[in-house]
Amino acid sequence: EVGNGTIFVIDPAGRVTTIHSVPLSAGTSLTSLVKGSDGRLYGTAAEGGAAGFGTIFSVDATGTPTILHSFAGQAAGDGARPAGLMQNRDGRLYGSTRAGGESGAGTVYSIEPTGNYTILHSFDANVDGSQGSTDLLEASDGNLYGATQEDTRLFRIDVADTLTPLANPSGDLAGDLIQGADGNLYVPTRTGGVFGGGLIYGRSLQGATMLLVDLTAGPR
Repeated sequence: EVGNGTIFVIDPAGRVTTIHSVPLSAGTSLTSLVKGSDGRLYGTAAEGGAAGFGTIFSVDATGTPTILHSFAGQAAGDGARPAGLMQNRDGRLYGSTRAGGESGAGTVYSIEPTGNYTILHSFDANVDGSQGSTDLLEASDGNLYGATQEDTRLFRIDVADTLTPLANPSGDLAGDLIQGADGNLYVPTRTGGVFGGGLIYGRSLQGATMLLVDLTAGPR
């Protein structure tokens, strides 16, 4: 099926080899891929799949995909429109969705390479933000961290898979959450701050917060 996207490799000389054209059943609007500890590639599609709400899939060395999960959406108690994946030290893959869940504000989930899927948390826009739209980050303390898209709020997932809301730097997310060389977490927003132009916000793993830059509003 044409137009649903491809999976490809590129060598150091710039030669591109398409290893798989994605069928409609696997979904559309692919995210970035992550290489698992088993050598397979794992990814998500933000749309398509059995119910139209996206999929989680793996790809073997020959380019053959396996659908691990088709998101069923809020009506079925599942997430919808997934962001990207990351693999934790325990071998499970973790991700978030931009929609679905108990209140339609998105979810955080884990999935084993075998396809065993678990919803860890359903976001409540009034409590811990909405739209889990960044790839999760495994920080140096062994916990996972992420941020919600609207009215940016940081959260932590501990080794027991318990999600804890952390901080609200104000404004809508503008980029991925990262951990700096100093061990602190940093995230940018596209709105908020004194001038309305967004913030660059930092937080230590111990909970201390810091405002690095209050950006001035300007052309976008």
